[in-house]
Amino acid sequence: MIINLKYQLKLFKFIPNFLTLCNALLGCLSILLLFNDFKIIDGFSSYELIVLFVLLASIIDFFDGFLARVFKFESKIGGQLDSFSDSITFGLVPSLVMFDFIFNKTGIFTVSFISLTIFICTILRLSKFNTSEYQKDFIGLPSPASGLFFIGLPFIAIKIEVIYYLIIILFISILMISNFKFYSLKNINSNDKKVFLLLLVITNLITLGSALLFDISIFCIPTMFIISYLISSSLSLFINRLKSSS
Repeated sequence: MIINLKYQLKLFKFIPNFLTLCNALLGCLSILLLFNDFKIIDGFSSYELIVLFVLLASIIDFFDGFLARVFKFESKIGGQLDSFSDSITFGLVPSLVMFDFIFNKTGIFTVSFISLTIFICTILRLSKFNTSEYQKDFIGLPSPASGLFFIGLPFIAIKIEVIYYLIIILFISILMISNFKFYSLKNINSNDKKVFLLLLVITNLITLGSALLFDISIFCIPTMFIISYLISSSLSLFINRLKSSS
């Protein structure tokens, strides 16, 4: 009985790592979809399924870390697995999606190659995060936010010149490896984050309202949500600095 209980506890401790592996698997499936055009679900294009897979992976990415912290299952292996999985799903996948998207628009390999900046900056961002002792908030845009931003970008209905896509790619990539602070959802009860949470709720409601009002594709909503996050985090940090200096 005791042996069986210990065995069950070991299995339970593996749950966060299992979720992390599911994250990596969804990333690998996304890459297969992009270059083989499998019809897993009728009525959805490869790009649309990739959005769904990466969105699901981001939810899994949140809960694997959440469970590990709550139940004290954090481990060095878990941390490494998480980074490897994130580099696939939130680095390589959006990088290849943007490569494919821009190449289809231009037919020029060298121009499309700039999209790989996303992957390079993602692995730099994750390496920086793993070696940093500061874990309260994010220094640099987190890789899941970057990944979600890019996978919805091809569904933006307005006509954008390729040069602006390239500028956006470089800007978001640089944000990942920058020293700019971005709020996380950890320690949400702290006074500093009250303004952030309020702004995040308001901007996300505006995003959803705009999507319904202007008949915007639901597949570009991840991009819009990340824009809301960037605005909310930047404004709340600015407001909190003004309060502290006054």
